[in-house]
Amino acid sequence: ALRRVQPLNEPMAQFYAEIGIFHQLSQHRLRTREPAEASLFYVPLLPHLSQDAGRCNGTSHKPRMALITSELAASPYWLRHNGTDHLWTCTCVMMKSMLGGVLWRLLEPSIHGVHSIPRGRASPAACQLALPYFNPLFARVEPATL
Repeated sequence: ALRRVQPLNEPMAQFYAEIGIFHQLSQHRLRTREPAEASLFYVPLLPHLSQDAGRCNGTSHKPRMALITSELAASPYWLRHNGTDHLWTCTCVMMKSMLGGVLWRLLEPSIHGVHSIPRGRASPAACQLALPYFNPLFARVEPATL
């Protein structure tokens, strides 16, 4: 069971944009299930959610991040371009402790989707993509009209 620090439908749950982005990208019409065909990889780190979830399914946040680190470091697709074609999201800029030092360093060549371009070394990634705050349950996107 997921332990919530605060309800996902509150405006301050803006840091859960990673959930909405995961949901949107996992269903995107251009998604491929063949990694060799992919030009961009989305890495579902979900660090904010993982940290807030605490212990679940027999594990906790730090072991989950360690598993992600080892899986990425061994991935032939990460190694193919040293992670420069890998995108991950975390809209909380105070994430170094969430990721841990080894994962922080591993993510340096990757693309970080974040709510605003962090100053200094608030992001490990050399390339950052500015994303709006997006709470998947609080924000409602109306269909476009032509």
